[in-house]
Amino acid sequence: MGENDQPAIESPWSPRRWRMAAGLNVVAAVLLAVALLLMVNHLFYRLGPMRRNLGGDRSYALSEKTRSLLATLDREVRVVAFFDQNHEYFAYVRALLKEYEYECAALGQKNLKIQILDPNRDLARTRLLQQQYKVAEPNVLVFDSEGRCKYLGVKDIIDKQQSVDLQKLLSRKSGGLVSEISYLGEQAFSSAILSVTQTRRPTVYFLSGHGEREIDDFSKPMGFSSLARALQRDNMPVKKFRIADLGDIPEDCSLLVIAGPTRKMAQAETDRIASYLDKNGRLLLLLNAGAVTGLENLLASWGVKLDTDVVFDPAGTLTGQEIFVKRYGQHPITRRLRNLDLTLYLPRSVEAAPGHEDAGDAQADKSRVFTLAFSSDKGWAEKDLNQNPAKFDQEVDRPGPIGLAVAVEKGAFSGIEVEIKPTRLVVVGNADFVSNGALDGGGSGNTDFFLNAANWLVEREALMAIGPQSPDRLAPGMNRFQQKLAFLLIVAAGPLLAALAGVLVWWRRRN
Repeated sequence: MGENDQPAIESPWSPRRWRMAAGLNVVAAVLLAVALLLMVNHLFYRLGPMRRNLGGDRSYALSEKTRSLLATLDREVRVVAFFDQNHEYFAYVRALLKEYEYECAALGQKNLKIQILDPNRDLARTRLLQQQYKVAEPNVLVFDSEGRCKYLGVKDIIDKQQSVDLQKLLSRKSGGLVSEISYLGEQAFSSAILSVTQTRRPTVYFLSGHGEREIDDFSKPMGFSSLARALQRDNMPVKKFRIADLGDIPEDCSLLVIAGPTRKMAQAETDRIASYLDKNGRLLLLLNAGAVTGLENLLASWGVKLDTDVVFDPAGTLTGQEIFVKRYGQHPITRRLRNLDLTLYLPRSVEAAPGHEDAGDAQADKSRVFTLAFSSDKGWAEKDLNQNPAKFDQEVDRPGPIGLAVAVEKGAFSGIEVEIKPTRLVVVGNADFVSNGALDGGGSGNTDFFLNAANWLVEREALMAIGPQSPDRLAPGMNRFQQKLAFLLIVAAGPLLAALAGVLVWWRRRN
């Protein structure tokens, strides 16, 4: 290099500087994206679960009753889910538990602790908690509050039943029997939370000694063991008793059930029941057609009209002996039954006596009678119980619609400084509709009707508005492999493609 030679000065727009600037731009873009994601994540963490239902599907949204229950939770409840992640209903259980977590976070509620364990992966933790809670079977949820535990299995949250497609069956097409799955998770979970946090649970007593249905009878046509299990699952212990043995109705009786008596009661027994009702008792009475029970005069004094008849309804019947109830009265018991069929078998009419129909004027000294279920306009009350086949006689029989069940309330009064609790009764003109055979054969509307009636009677209406959910709205429409593939495409493939595009741009500018 000569004495006067000067070092070459690199142009600010040289290719090498262009490549360096492009590389720095890519790095800066990546760092900016990461910083933005961290800021958004931190913002949502600080603000809590702010979610919007853009599709309008509220499949997992909790009911107002459950939100109210969570808002008033005043003691810690621990939920431990021992669930195999490969189980077909694991996604539903996890999503619903997460919904409870989201709702508690939104309410500022810290008393609900949820832990989901996979027995196939969390071996040590699972074994320790299984020993603590004495859990031996798989796929169980444990609700624990101060040592009071409630256990739920798959059968408690998934209801598999078979229903009848009348149109297909009557037209002799295949597929008359349709398998249906109802998700009872929210009802079961909220009931379990209520069960372990309540200091006193309502006890249901079934009267015995007059041919009534028995809660320890497992036979299909007559037994009530399935109904007893449904009540216990709904946080109501069940017992049976005889008035002749005890001399009176037990003091801890929250609800007295008389299910299908076939023999007449003694006057002393009906007097005990009348005295129980006068003390704000609660009675659920199931009466079959043709039965003389000795309670007729007592019911008449409460404004309930019984007749010696049997109700027929040709609208939608299969054998002529059942009635598919589709018409309900306005009442809390029937509010959630609009899309469910209540199936009664050869019921008798049960209606309000003249002057006792509910007219909206609540009086403490007058019973108000609400008709809960009706036959269709084509039905009728048949006076001749022995007529076969039954046919409508205009001169003797009464045309429909005929009342099939009533709810009675008397004594309710709320003032500025006083509140009088009412006496409540529910009378249904049939007992067979909640037998083992009826419930195991697909009577989902039957179970809901009975449990709604029981909850209304004991003034435990917090769970009555929680209905089952349909699987067609809950199922994501993908199997586990498809769900994992979708996760990889959305979470991993997008950022990977963006990074690859940046590298390609950088490489092209460099060359």
